[in-house]
Amino acid sequence: MSVLKYDDDLLTSVSKSMTIDKLKDSLRSANFGYYGAKKKEDLVNLYISHGLHKDDATSKMVKATAATATAATATEPKEELIMSIIISAHGEESYDWPPTMPIAQYYRNNVRVYSRSCVPGVVTLQNPRYDRQSIDDAYNIFENKPESATEEIMAQYTGLDKEYYTDFLDNLNICNPTNEYKDMIKDVVENKDRCGGLSTYLSQKKFSFAELASKSSKYKSEAHFREFMESRGLNVSDIRLKITDTDGSVRYRRIFNPIREYDKYLNLTTDVYLNQFDITQFNLIYRHGIEFILKVLHKEELIVPALKILGFKEGEDKLSEINLEQLYRFFELVGIKYVNIIDHSCRYFHWSWKMSKPKREKLFKKEQQYSVKPVAFGKHRDSKKHLKGKRSSTLKGKRSSKRAKS
Repeated sequence: MSVLKYDDDLLTSVSKSMTIDKLKDSLRSANFGYYGAKKKEDLVNLYISHGLHKDDATSKMVKATAATATAATATEPKEELIMSIIISAHGEESYDWPPTMPIAQYYRNNVRVYSRSCVPGVVTLQNPRYDRQSIDDAYNIFENKPESATEEIMAQYTGLDKEYYTDFLDNLNICNPTNEYKDMIKDVVENKDRCGGLSTYLSQKKFSFAELASKSSKYKSEAHFREFMESRGLNVSDIRLKITDTDGSVRYRRIFNPIREYDKYLNLTTDVYLNQFDITQFNLIYRHGIEFILKVLHKEELIVPALKILGFKEGEDKLSEINLEQLYRFFELVGIKYVNIIDHSCRYFHWSWKMSKPKREKLFKKEQQYSVKPVAFGKHRDSKKHLKGKRSSTLKGKRSSKRAKS
């Protein structure tokens, strides 16, 4: 393997402070390969050549954020941030994490996931025109419960979305798909009853947001296509505090919901058709989305390291892809203790995994063991008590009022 040579003091310093496993973890987390490295010296050179030795400032910020979160004395309430995100993207899963890794523990214990496809290897069949409505529904449902635990809010949304997706699949079941998609649709329909449920991230997943401009012809207008493209990404639908008082009681306080920004927009805009509401300002794949959310949290000093962690290049305003490891590092940096993720992407696995049905069932059962978070988000509620609710009014007006099922 050909590597560059660096100052001996720098090489020695990095070599002494980093084990082989830590070097590999750092390279992998930063999306750099190391497959040609045959010895520790090669890994050290790769680590330095990619500039990872310069990340000391970012590391210190992460540690400082974590220290701040635990600095409260025993006489003060404990405050923990909860962020809720809805993901609209293409999804591809790959290698699983060793269960003892911090990232594996975080996603297993602190992240509640609702997945449309839910079953490993099953794709999500989308109606692109529904993407924006799904986001608006999430905004409204969170807005209507400003002091509630996110468990019951997620239950209301997921019941609504599961009903929609089940109806959507029922209609596909009676159609005659082309040979190109026949097996894929058959696989989805066969797993229909398990789609739209809680899941757990146990492996790396990449989300991509690119869409060919040529597909715009499938939409009623360029405006509809633009609306779809703006909905792609990681849309923040709610941020709130979980407050644990000294007597052990738990309460919640909302910090942010996009509906509040929509109300400001209505008050300032004279022509809503000419100047449409921009939801990308709450989207974590946009530079201005990161800046907006961190300003909401009064953590402007973290904007630069956050952009670096998420993979923004100089002058780049929008990401084309992001993965769970980058998101984990972002949550760690910002001090997000718990996360709700509404994942509308596919559960497609990289071809090298050869996801057979027995392998699928084994992984599905394993994920379900961790899908309910009985402690992390607050008081445990009986999962058998399903919530029902009517579809809320969205930013575009009232929708169907069918009862939600879960």
